[in-house]
Amino acid sequence: MKLLKALRWLLTSLSGLILFMFLLSPLSAGDETRGVWVNKAQLLEGEDFLDKLFYEFSQANLNAVYINAYFQGYVVYPDSEYLPQHPDYRDRDYLGIAVELAKKHGLKTYAWMEYGFYGYHDMDIPAAESLGPLFDKHLSWISLDREGNYFIHNPQWGDYLPISPVVEDAQDFLIGLFSEVMEKYPFDGIDYDRIRFGTAEHCFSDTTRILFLRDSGIDISEMASGSEEEALFNAWRKSRLNDFVERLSGHLRNKHPGIFINSAVVPPYRIDEMGQDWYTWAEYGWVDGISPMLYYEEIEDEARTALNKTPDNFPVFFGLDTQGNSPEVVAEQVQELRNMGAKGFVFWYAGTIREHLDHLKEQVFTEEVSPYARRQEPVKEYQMPDFQEKKEGLQQCIEVDKVKEPGQ
Repeated sequence: MKLLKALRWLLTSLSGLILFMFLLSPLSAGDETRGVWVNKAQLLEGEDFLDKLFYEFSQANLNAVYINAYFQGYVVYPDSEYLPQHPDYRDRDYLGIAVELAKKHGLKTYAWMEYGFYGYHDMDIPAAESLGPLFDKHLSWISLDREGNYFIHNPQWGDYLPISPVVEDAQDFLIGLFSEVMEKYPFDGIDYDRIRFGTAEHCFSDTTRILFLRDSGIDISEMASGSEEEALFNAWRKSRLNDFVERLSGHLRNKHPGIFINSAVVPPYRIDEMGQDWYTWAEYGWVDGISPMLYYEEIEDEARTALNKTPDNFPVFFGLDTQGNSPEVVAEQVQELRNMGAKGFVFWYAGTIREHLDHLKEQVFTEEVSPYARRQEPVKEYQMPDFQEKKEGLQQCIEVDKVKEPGQ
């Protein structure tokens, strides 16, 4: 009898130990996207390099690549109806080669539309002879900031010319361009990038002034920084981008049924600054996945905010940085985010991830899984807010504040 009790105790203890070890295991359960952004520089390395690179990805149990198709005001591929092929890529079809090799190694492929509402890049725009193939034809599409500056200067990377996101012709241009790349190549999906305003100080172009004046009755040229009117303007910026994303995704889904639509987006703390209301994109089902780019070490707070403000079980594939973080930090981030409920990860970028692959496979990608593939269904049609009504409410609040006695 004592022997029987001892055996039962031993079995119970072993079962508890096995369960405990399973809960601590880094193995993932179910589908999980494990992608890498493949930059223009890797494409130029050629067929042998890409073949080896994608083989290494597949051996490390990664399962997706986001391949650069549009940057610096050009496209990578030949014979576009919308933009010329970048001069550095005119000797062959680098995009076609990359897609074919990725599929050879069992990787899902996504067209990474890197530049979005950025139309051109040059190290010194004021000294440049051209504003790029897009703005040489459509100068009125340039987005101006509050001070009238027409380019964004980065001390390290040079100057960028942003496209005004509110210009309907520019929106139609991007819709056509994004659709074209899906027609030309057998991508499994598309990855939006920079579908946002250039900075917190954009866009103050004439088109924006006219449209916002029409919608709200407020003239942005007379709008004080930090005012209630500016808060209304920022809400308007978000609504304009929301309307565009609904149009863009609706067009792509109608023309290319079955594609998976993802978007690289700013961290939650920058949503208001960039006018990029991606919570609404997820809520309405215009995108199938979202990738907040958390390119720093301490990510827990922003990650929780992103997960809490998106619909339950919505596919959030966090963007993580293998360029600035060590393999140990990145692996810890993967496990931390997985425990929170993330459906996957996209790593920046193919130029630096190779030194991380062994550690990632050993620690967090020990088994092969399929990328997350559930597509969203748009839940309802988006209605632009009535900004005239919002202005009237704002005016009433201002008038009430004016008659208040001090201390009330």
